[in-house]
Amino acid sequence: MADLPSLNLLELLGADGGCKHLLMICAYRQNEVPASHPLQLALDRMKNGGISIEEIALDILPREVVGEIVADTIDCTDERSQSLAALIYRKTAGNPFFINQLLKTLHDTRLVSYDYANRAWAWDVAQIDRIGITDNVVELMSGNIRKLPDAAQRLLKLAACIGNRSRCGSCP
Repeated sequence: MADLPSLNLLELLGADGGCKHLLMICAYRQNEVPASHPLQLALDRMKNGGISIEEIALDILPREVVGEIVADTIDCTDERSQSLAALIYRKTAGNPFFINQLLKTLHDTRLVSYDYANRAWAWDVAQIDRIGITDNVVELMSGNIRKLPDAAQRLLKLAACIGNRSRCGSCP
């Protein structure tokens, strides 16, 4: 999340009439930004100041798009990837972040792997179902964190105490 000085900078750049060819892309979860949030207040000030803002709300992905993503990821036809795409859609309900994380987890656990002999990706949907990979993104991410070495887990715990901003010793 952007801090107040960053939001102020965005407002200044947007309001600068000499800045004619500036494209800013900001991504945030609308359900996490209430009307009183500094980001929403900054966006409102920019809109009221005549700055053109195009907002695109992203929603869950339809089944067909998930199928295309899976087929593109494993470089095969939609027909061949249909069973895997159906499983991924069922588990993720079309959540783009979850789709990416689930595909990564399936690869990391070798439930989806490249078969060099056949020069194609291979998977067994029945085996993936038997393993019982969660259909909850928080559980999936928690499970992935638990697989990290103890030292990395301790570091993440410490970083969580700091919040969403930290600085290294050599950073300004």
